[in-house]
Amino acid sequence: MTSKQLSAVGSVALAALLATGMAAARKDAPVPDQELRAPAEAFAAAWNRDDVKAMAAQWAEDGDVVNPFGHAAKGRSEIEAFFQQERGTMTKGTTFKVTAFAARLLRPDLALEDFDVQITGGTMAPDPAKPLEHHVFAVARHQGGHWYWVALRAYRSAPPPPPPAAPAAAKH
Repeated sequence: MTSKQLSAVGSVALAALLATGMAAARKDAPVPDQELRAPAEAFAAAWNRDDVKAMAAQWAEDGDVVNPFGHAAKGRSEIEAFFQQERGTMTKGTTFKVTAFAARLLRPDLALEDFDVQITGGTMAPDPAKPLEHHVFAVARHQGGHWYWVALRAYRSAPPPPPPAAPAAAKH
């Protein structure tokens, strides 16, 4: 092999080694919280403009959701229909805000997310001083440059108030 050929082979090998190292570094690099939080913020923005298609777009095609009232939907098209019905009835006129967010990367393409939300307005939370608060737990998968929810569960953050006390029994 001539020195010119050897130099070319060495250059190709070095380029391949650098590319492999850069790909490994990207794979192992921490994912910024803002990237993991993006679906929650996109969902909130879509909710606030009544865009159910954009709301459902935050889920993977095979994703599922269970809302705080136990209603569920599976698959992006069913999730879209679910939100279409919900936004036209019980959540009509409400606004949605993400108030806290934390995520844990399990693998480069899989994360757990915990976040708190407030829903205000409409008939659900008509008093701005008393928003409806939920906690959300989600599993997100990175696919095609975007994080999508595979499973999302929302829970009431605070238990409902206790029922009024029963009247005291009269003594005879």
